[in-house]
Amino acid sequence: MSKKYPPTPRYLFRRFEVLKHIKRGESFLEIGVGNFQLTSELVKYFDKGIALDFHPEMQGIFDGLSESIKKQVKIINEDFMLTDFGETFDCIVSCEVMEHIEDDTGFIKKIHSLLKPNGQVVISVPARMKYW
Repeated sequence: MSKKYPPTPRYLFRRFEVLKHIKRGESFLEIGVGNFQLTSELVKYFDKGIALDFHPEMQGIFDGLSESIKKQVKIINEDFMLTDFGETFDCIVSCEVMEHIEDDTGFIKKIHSLLKPNGQVVISVPARMKYW
């Protein structure tokens, strides 16, 4: 499992902004969970969720989470664009992921297809173009 680091100021600001606007619902999808910090906050607003990322340490990080979070969240370690979810979501969150996606339009269309009516989407990308 990877070493835990304290949250960066950028993450704390993003988390504050995301959680300020989140509407409670049944389910969420987080694309690009990283170290599950935001996932651990999202479970307070939803009954269940899916945490998706595409990295080898994902299972180890997930195993270190609390049992209550692990009961609410299913993890998927796959490429978002190739994953068939078989369900729709009240909220889809993708922070610091879109700059890694070649097909921006396809990414947004897939997110839209997975969103329940009146659902919400939260997307953030790095503020400086040099990080895109």
